[in-house]
Amino acid sequence: MTRSLFFNSIALALLLLLGTIPVLLPKTFLGPSPFLSSVNYACIGLLLAGACFGVFVSRRLLQESDSLKHYVILYSLVALALLQAYLHYLFVDKQFYMNNPFLNELWQFHHLRKVIELSPEVIPHSYRFLPFGLISFISWLTDNFFFAKTFYRVFFYFCTLLTFFRLFRTWLDSNAALVATLIPVILFPVSIAFFAGQPTDPLSHFSFALTMLFLVQRRFPEFAMWCLAGLFAKESLLVMPLCWLICARDIPLRARAIQTGALLACAFIALFSVRLYVESGSFQYSAISGIGVDHILQNLKTSYWPLQILFQIGLLLPFWWISRRSLPPDVHGMLFVLLPAITVSNLMFSWMHEARNFVPCTFLLALACVLAFTGKSLEKTHSAS
Repeated sequence: MTRSLFFNSIALALLLLLGTIPVLLPKTFLGPSPFLSSVNYACIGLLLAGACFGVFVSRRLLQESDSLKHYVILYSLVALALLQAYLHYLFVDKQFYMNNPFLNELWQFHHLRKVIELSPEVIPHSYRFLPFGLISFISWLTDNFFFAKTFYRVFFYFCTLLTFFRLFRTWLDSNAALVATLIPVILFPVSIAFFAGQPTDPLSHFSFALTMLFLVQRRFPEFAMWCLAGLFAKESLLVMPLCWLICARDIPLRARAIQTGALLACAFIALFSVRLYVESGSFQYSAISGIGVDHILQNLKTSYWPLQILFQIGLLLPFWWISRRSLPPDVHGMLFVLLPAITVSNLMFSWMHEARNFVPCTFLLALACVLAFTGKSLEKTHSAS
């Protein structure tokens, strides 16, 4: 087992453990915190200290020879993650999207409790319990729901930005990679419009970022692990095995087909197991996202989805064509798979105006945007670091 595979296995096991325990013991974790307030504050301090240490250690992933540049980049990524969390608080938590007489942040609190109980009333989020479980665990430790959800957001926003920056460094210098990472943050307000604040996306987008990085580096064990774990944040990760089949063309077709088939089989077993527990294993259309067949027509009639799609990905699409000769084949392949797959998923199981589902595509198109200006990319390397 390589060092990378070992650390990814430990991190993933810890993530699944902390996110699953509250679901298995809902009465314990939905009740009042059993700790004294001094212990709660100590837990907050330990979490913040651990996060700062994690940011410090993550500088090794940047592959920069200049030590000062390490800290400039890390500071930039942390600042962008904090900005995203503040925008989320301002434009989502303090709004009334659910048409209820209370703020979205109060709806989020009660919604989380139903998800932790795996209530069929809140499908599909009962199937996506992992992010809710992580927030519930932190809230139980700190007796502070606001801190728990904010810590969760900032942590995974930072991890997502760092992972995409690391992915972009495969082909760009550090300055260009940072610009490419900045572009989706500029479009972040579009992605959180018409949104009540359910916490699936930070972990889902981080899982997308990791699987894209491991695909480019041809590290199938890590790719497969994060594909499967990401399904418990959002089922859209199911499309990534198809990206492996199409993009990893330096691997023999037979081997790719076996890898993809085995991974898809494991994914369907995982999805079926959760649905079996929540709602007797139903895969009927109305049970997938809690909608009916008339949803598609209603979806298309919504007036504001074209502008949402335009500003989230549409304005960046011309750069894909402009940079087509310098854009890496792996990125071409992922875009050809993800764009139609997410569009169909939004149409059938979600809402077309939920532009946040296109955020992984936005990062890839941001790379195309930068390459359209630079006109070249660095030689691709399949680094194991």
